[in-house]
Amino acid sequence: MRGLAAAGLLLTLVACGGSAGPGAAGNTPGGSQAPTGAPPASPASAASGMLAEASSASLPLKLGVTGVHRIAGDVVRVELRLVNAAAPGAAAPGTPAALALTAAVKALDGLSVLSGDGRRRVFALRTPDGERVGAAAELPPPGESRRFWAAFPLAAGPIRLAVPGFPVLAGLDVAPAPAPAAPEP
Repeated sequence: MRGLAAAGLLLTLVACGGSAGPGAAGNTPGGSQAPTGAPPASPASAASGMLAEASSASLPLKLGVTGVHRIAGDVVRVELRLVNAAAPGAAAPGTPAALALTAAVKALDGLSVLSGDGRRRVFALRTPDGERVGAAAELPPPGESRRFWAAFPLAAGPIRLAVPGFPVLAGLDVAPAPAPAAPEP
C-alpha cells in the first residue's frame, strides 16, 4: 500500500512539473532557482542601461534591473523593465499564448530578494490592503517595454532578485540613498 501511495505522489509531482529530488526548486539552500533549461541570468552591458537581465525560458519576455538603491534607512527600491519580445500578432487576444503572457506578468507580483549569500529571503513591502508597494507590472505590446518597481525591507546588500518565471538575477549592489538637498540660505 505504501508503494502505491509513493508512486501516486511521484506521478503527481512529475505531472505538475515538480521534482522529488533534493535539488527541487525551493529545496536548495538559496531558495528557488531557475527552471531547467532556462538561460542563466547575466549581467547586462552598460549600453543597455540595465544592471542585470534575464529571459523567460518559456515565454517571449525579458526582464532587466535598471536600478537598486536605498530610499530610506532600511528600505531598498528595485527598478525593473519588462520587455515583450514577441513578434507583433504572435499572441492574439484570448489565445493560450496571450493568456500565458498575462498570467506571467501577474506572477511578477511575487518577486522577492535574497541576501547575497542566499540565506535570507524578503518579500516586497505591502500596504495594509495587501497590495505590493510600487508600480504594478504591465504587459507591454510586442516589441515594447514597461517599467515597474518594488520596495523591500532590507538593510544591506548586495542582493539577488528572485522573480517567478525567470532565473535569479544575482550580484546587484545597493546604491546609497541620495544625499538630502542642502537647505537654501
